[in-house]
Amino acid sequence: MEKKKIMALGFFDGVHRGHAELLRTAKRMAADAGMEAEAVSFAEHPSVILQGQSVPLLSTQQERKELIEALGVSVRFLPFDETMREKAWDAFLQELTESGAGGFAVGYDFRFGYRGEGDAEKMADWCAERGLLFSRVDAVRYGGEPISSSRIRALLAAGAVGEAVELLGHGQLYCGETSSGLLSWKPGMQTLPQGEYIVRLEPEILTVRADRWGLWLPVSGNFSAYVEEEA
Repeated sequence: MEKKKIMALGFFDGVHRGHAELLRTAKRMAADAGMEAEAVSFAEHPSVILQGQSVPLLSTQQERKELIEALGVSVRFLPFDETMREKAWDAFLQELTESGAGGFAVGYDFRFGYRGEGDAEKMADWCAERGLLFSRVDAVRYGGEPISSSRIRALLAAGAVGEAVELLGHGQLYCGETSSGLLSWKPGMQTLPQGEYIVRLEPEILTVRADRWGLWLPVSGNFSAYVEEEA
C-alpha cells in the first residue's frame, strides 16, 4: 500500500531559503508520521492565466524539480489552466487528499483556489476537521525582510548578485561560455559549467562555486567571470 504524503504546496521558483525551510518542514512532518514528503507545484506560473502575463522565472520546471529533489523531497507538477483557475480552494485540497495527502505544509502567505480565497487559516481548520496534519511555516528573513522569489528577481534586476545569492541559499549562476574561457552574461537562462568563478559586477566582486546550478540574470548588458583554477 502506498504511503500517505505530507504535501508542501507552492510554486517554488528558485527554491530559495524560504522554500527550503518549507520543504524541510514537510520532510520532518512526514518522517515523524511514517509518511513521505512531496512538493506539489504547477508546471506554469499562475500569473500566465490569472493576469495574462509571463513572469521572468528564476528556474525552469526541470531545475525546480532537481533543486527540490536535492533536498530529499519528491515533486509533482500540476497544470495551471482555466479549470484550475476556477477550482474552489477546498475542492483542490479534497482532490489532493484523495490522491494520498495525509497532511499539508504551506508558507506563511500562501493563498490558493478561486480568487485566492484559500489561505493557511482556512487550511488549518479544514485539516483539523478531517484529522490531517498541517503546518504553516513562518517567513525566513534576510535583512529583516521575508525572502521571496519576487525580491530575488528585483535584486537581480538591480545587479545585486551577491545579495540575491544569499537569499537563494545556493550559488546559482547561468552563464554562456566563449572559446577563450571568458563567461559573458546576457539576460535569460544559459548553462554554467562546473567550477569556481570570480564574478565582477561593479562595484561588487563575488566568488562563487558552481556545482550544478546557475543563476538567472535578467539585467541588460554583458558581465564577465573568469574561471579560477584550483591548486
